[in-house]
Parts: sequence; C-alpha cells; structure tokens
Amino acid sequence: MITPSLRYDGTNLLLRKPPEVMKTLYDSDSYESHVRTATELGIPVKLFFSKRVMSDVDTPEDARQLAKETGPPGGETLEFLKSLLK
Repeated sequence: MITPSLRYDGTNLLLRKPPEVMKTLYDSDSYESHVRTATELGIPVKLFFSKRVMSDVDTPEDARQLAKETGPPGGETLEFLKSLLK
C-alpha cells in the first residue's frame, strides 16, 4: 500500500508485506519510484489517498496550510503549529 505526498513527489506511507519484498526509496520522486518498482517486481499495488496521511510539514507553507485545517482537534502538534502561526 502506498500513499503519496500531497505534491505527489514523495511517499508518505509505504506498507509492505513482508517488509523485505522491496526496498524503501528516498529519491526526489519516491512515490513514482515505489509504484514503478513494485510493478516491475510484480507486486500488487494498492493506493491509499487520505489528505491527513498525504500532508507533510516540510516547508513553512506546509505548516501554514496544515494550521488552516478545520475539523476534529488534531492533537498537540497541530495546536502548537496553529499557535506559532497566529
């Protein structure tokens, strides 16, 4: 199971069973690389799209976007981010 980042340039979730079935890749386009590698190895790929899982906090803009999210409380980390951006 693979979940991309919101920008589709990275992998935010990689679930392998068994874990050794393929390597974890850390290149600049790991999402596409993981999908391609799994396909080449004949490993079935399931994609999981969840905004919460796809969200990163890699840049200040990511943090600002995350702090704008509404809905159920996001825990202490989200509340901390929101306090910093007020």
